[in-house]
Amino acid sequence: MPSGAIAAPGQLEIVPAKALGFESPPDPGFDPDADYFALTTQRRVYDPALAPLGRVDRLLALVARSATGPLLNEGDYAAQWSRFATDSGEDVGSLLRERGRSFRFRSDSIGVGSLLSMRPSDTLPHTVLAWIPEGDGTLRIELLLRRPPEPSLPWGDFELYFAEVAAGGSLNDPVSLGFLIGGEQTGGAGLSYFESRGDVRVVPSAGESSTEIQARIELDTDPSSGRARVFRRDRSNGAGGDSGVLAEQFLIAFDSQHFLRAQNGLVDVAYDRDTTRKHVLRYNLYHAQGPDAGALVELGAGFGVRSAGGVYGWSDHDGLWSDGAVPLADGESVTREGGGTQVYTVRTGPGRLVRHTRHELSLADAEGLVFEWTVHAGGARSYRVVVESGTWSRIAEFDQSTGSWDAIWPPMVIDTLTEGYLHLWCDGLGGLVSFVHGEAHVGYTSAERVGPSDVLFAGGAFEVELF
Repeated sequence: MPSGAIAAPGQLEIVPAKALGFESPPDPGFDPDADYFALTTQRRVYDPALAPLGRVDRLLALVARSATGPLLNEGDYAAQWSRFATDSGEDVGSLLRERGRSFRFRSDSIGVGSLLSMRPSDTLPHTVLAWIPEGDGTLRIELLLRRPPEPSLPWGDFELYFAEVAAGGSLNDPVSLGFLIGGEQTGGAGLSYFESRGDVRVVPSAGESSTEIQARIELDTDPSSGRARVFRRDRSNGAGGDSGVLAEQFLIAFDSQHFLRAQNGLVDVAYDRDTTRKHVLRYNLYHAQGPDAGALVELGAGFGVRSAGGVYGWSDHDGLWSDGAVPLADGESVTREGGGTQVYTVRTGPGRLVRHTRHELSLADAEGLVFEWTVHAGGARSYRVVVESGTWSRIAEFDQSTGSWDAIWPPMVIDTLTEGYLHLWCDGLGGLVSFVHGEAHVGYTSAERVGPSDVLFAGGAFEVELF
């Protein structure tokens, strides 16, 4: 790093994860360079009280990984980031291009922005200005660095100011704005955070919402202990009209052995930090044997077929669909379209009768399950989501370009008040799941095949409607 450059904090680890032992999975015997081993594993501490810091944590990670040191005082330069560049040091797809120099990257993903890293004198802060794509607009960031992270000051001494500006808008009318200030205080390190989206004092326009978040974190001289206060106010104007200002406050305290959380006057919750709940998530599928053992399997959703008579169809795990006007016959051969000359034989069988039953599962019992949620606004995006202590959060997003799930850290809390309703999928519950804001359960439907001895046939003949 050039003289005068100051390293930016790459993460906001408030409560350090303890290196507790756990049983490793059996060694599959793959080549050490296989994809199976190349994917990193991480140990994280997650608590919903600190979830509001997720956005600014992501911004710090992006800036910290954008060559602000090597390109100090070199003028402005273009940068391109993966959507999920993280704070843990592994390369998840970020790239940098500057004056014809191209750095190696693993994903051709997303947004191109601009940065300027400068420090005219060692008596002045190291200043980083960044313009980062965010939706249809940009995030404007100003970061002032005075001291790098060190053991007694894990976040360093810095000030981060940010504003989200809509396409065609200006800093005088931002969509959201905020700041994060970290530095030394009496007895240890501290963080102050503020973010505002809209004005909670004013009734939002129909279908809109506003949010205000304030947080203060203090660490002791020993950073394994500290305390924090997070205060959040939300207001929305949905189908039920103005919600009014809804306030939520978290108070947390922790030391090397315990973690204590209080929320809005509810019963305090205490955890033993030597007893953890572990979620082991491995989203990808790997070849188990053969020349590609250990490599990622490129998953597909099916393929097209064509019969000798020119009938087109589609085959996937649910079976074979074809043009109903000219049905395919049992024993007929079809050729895979676009995949060479692979020939398949069609087999037909009798239909099945399936009973669907509606169930409810409490949110407490739903903890530990992983759900999938697709958001269609602004282009379809699929997320892995979980619920914990009644709070829904996104933990991963599906990357269409790689066919795999990219972890989101820290998890992003879902504003169910604004969403109103979540339409989900859960393999653990057998399919579609629904959640309505304010309810203490999710609804799902189970399916079972109806056999000849089922009670349904006890009454004799009945009608079945096919669709």
